[in-house]
Amino acid sequence: MIDDTLRSALADRYRVERELGAGGMATVYLAEDLKHRRKVALKLLRPELTALLGPERFLQEIALTASLQHPHILPLFDSGSIDGQLFYVMPYVDGETLRQRIARGPIPMDEALDILRDVARALTYAHAQGVVHRDIKPDNVLLSSGTAVVSDFGIAKALSASREPDEPASFTLTRAGTSLGTPAYMSPEQAIGDVVDARTDVYAFGVIAYELLAGAHPFASHSTTQRLIAAQLSEMPPPLATKNPSVPSAVSTLIMHCLAKDPSARPANGGELLARLSAASTKVIPRARHWPLVAAAALFVVALSAIFISRRGTEPASARSIVVVPFDNLGNPSDAYFAEGMSDEIADQLARLPGLQVIGREGVKRFGGSQKSPRDIARELGAAFVLSGTVRWARQATGSGELNGATRVRIVPILLNVASGTQAWGQPYEEPLTDVFKVQASVAERVATALSVTLGDTARAALHHEESTNPDARDAQLLGRFLLRQRGLSNLRQAADAFQRAIARDSNYARAWAGLSEATGLIPGYRDTVLDDSAYRARAGWAAQRALALDSTLPEVQIALARALATDFRFREALPRVQRAIALDPNATLAYALENEILTALGRTADADSAIRRAFALDSLSPLVLNLTSTAYAAAGKYDSAIHYSERAVSISPEVNLWKRSLSMSYALAGRFEDAVRVCEATGQSPARCTGVYGAFSADPARRAAAAEQLGEMGRLPGVTGAPGYTALAYAGLGMADSVFARLAVAVERRDDVLEHTVTAGLFEPYHKDPRWDKIVGAMQRR
Repeated sequence: MIDDTLRSALADRYRVERELGAGGMATVYLAEDLKHRRKVALKLLRPELTALLGPERFLQEIALTASLQHPHILPLFDSGSIDGQLFYVMPYVDGETLRQRIARGPIPMDEALDILRDVARALTYAHAQGVVHRDIKPDNVLLSSGTAVVSDFGIAKALSASREPDEPASFTLTRAGTSLGTPAYMSPEQAIGDVVDARTDVYAFGVIAYELLAGAHPFASHSTTQRLIAAQLSEMPPPLATKNPSVPSAVSTLIMHCLAKDPSARPANGGELLARLSAASTKVIPRARHWPLVAAAALFVVALSAIFISRRGTEPASARSIVVVPFDNLGNPSDAYFAEGMSDEIADQLARLPGLQVIGREGVKRFGGSQKSPRDIARELGAAFVLSGTVRWARQATGSGELNGATRVRIVPILLNVASGTQAWGQPYEEPLTDVFKVQASVAERVATALSVTLGDTARAALHHEESTNPDARDAQLLGRFLLRQRGLSNLRQAADAFQRAIARDSNYARAWAGLSEATGLIPGYRDTVLDDSAYRARAGWAAQRALALDSTLPEVQIALARALATDFRFREALPRVQRAIALDPNATLAYALENEILTALGRTADADSAIRRAFALDSLSPLVLNLTSTAYAAAGKYDSAIHYSERAVSISPEVNLWKRSLSMSYALAGRFEDAVRVCEATGQSPARCTGVYGAFSADPARRAAAAEQLGEMGRLPGVTGAPGYTALAYAGLGMADSVFARLAVAVERRDDVLEHTVTAGLFEPYHKDPRWDKIVGAMQRR
């Protein structure tokens, strides 16, 4: 138990509540940071370590680690010395350690790989800053709501720095009765006191990964510390593939490389480790979102204005309208992203040509791999022409899993006149991968000619402008875009990794920087975590600014910057950016959708109405546009129509839980409580939570009481417990004014994007005369 004298000395800053645990170097206490009213983990170094190390050098070294700011690194809040006792303070994570998670039983493959990627991301950042952890182990990996963070970064570094000159790294602490690093996870060079670098962390990562995927430590048969260290020095563990054949072979190979005795045989650092892990474990099947119910249920459910949009009719198609369907991949299934990416980029180029209407750019994705003919797809979308195609290549991988420039690819695009069913143009291309992206410009130009679109010198030059001449960078960017469209926490993280690989190959690749900004900025919305999201917002903004500096003529760059600014509630700055994107690409469905959200947040409802109408006219099969249309009907009180459009969104993308949560809310507002709960439970939420939360909109007193109790319980949970903008809406449904304004204030402070969609909802109308309302709206819109 903490000494009363020490407790008293800390009393003006921290109230110590209880001991959480003790290890070889420190005892950990749960405490409350009195100034900031937050739970923290306060760690006291063992007295013998304090006496041996001395506070001055320890505090000097640990201060360097306070500069580490990364979403997967637990930050350092405070450190100090009281009566000779060294302590440091970090956030309290309400979750479990990886050690505890392993002890609970087998971990699903997707979850295990997500954890490993998070740890690798932390190592990538730290190693780039010149910081080596030195004590990576399951106890230092904390898990909370689907996110892994690494703790005690730099603590071992601070301890190591306190040794005498020329003294082995392990000797100083050995004299104190402990060791620097944990024997079960020590690299061979660390075990013998040799100089260590980033590859020591890579080795420890390999041990963790093996344990996570095999279900046992690689040297589990050695029961004593001495035998364990001897095994680390001289034995190779059984191949991971023999322990768990379900592990992807490339992942198994990578992990065994991490466990190499010779440091030069391992990945050199976290960056190389992450690149190889991402390439080895890339998935293209979208996963369900993991938002808490309150964060996701109303993201697109409550519109700020009443909009009436009729369905696209059967009017004659424009003579120069075209839909580009996803190209068929005739090669390895893992190359599907390349085929779809090629068709997407061709569509992007066509969309920027004057006089040509490219429709259905998002909704057409639903037809990828379908049995419906391109002509029938075009008829459904109302286009006069349809461009389809096939892609086949013999992909050869280098050591990093990227393209080999000697490989050739065959692309066969076909342009079809929908009315006559005749081929308007077609030409096979067979090129080396170093030239394959030039095919995009050629196809776009030939299609424009076939449709009698006149190309000026500027338009033709823009078509043939190569954003990157590095084929590996272009390939990684295509993969990133493919994953970005899938959404979901895992896919967004992998998308960010892919964009980073593209940037590593070509640091001047503006489209890749824009993709990194979008993927990074979207990640917080797909996770339920106790961690601050400001680091994600800052990184997204920085990447967007970098993209803008490289190429301000790309619509994707302007959209990325607009989204980053809007995420930070800088709506007035975001608006001209998204409008510039529309000027560059008048067919950009997602730009109109984003413009709708920004204008709505600024209270310009008539202009927001026009933006969503334009988005719907361009792409009536886009789930996002359908969902925005549903919110418009819901805001107008037309709940049957809202349900209709939500159901269409779900039918197109049933794997996306966001559309289901939107449908649940539409059912609840329409008084179909049982249907609301049924669909809610299909997203993985508990029956109690579904029943309670949707009861806030019920006329049944018992259900309303249950909702109030459920919201109260959520409010007592530590950390982020849902989108405050939406809980404010629920409290509005219950008529609890003080709770409404308390949650709205938090929503503004946290830049809760749900607030963009809910601030002028009908349920808030009774509160508009309250003086607090103008303060909330003013704080939101003045940025």
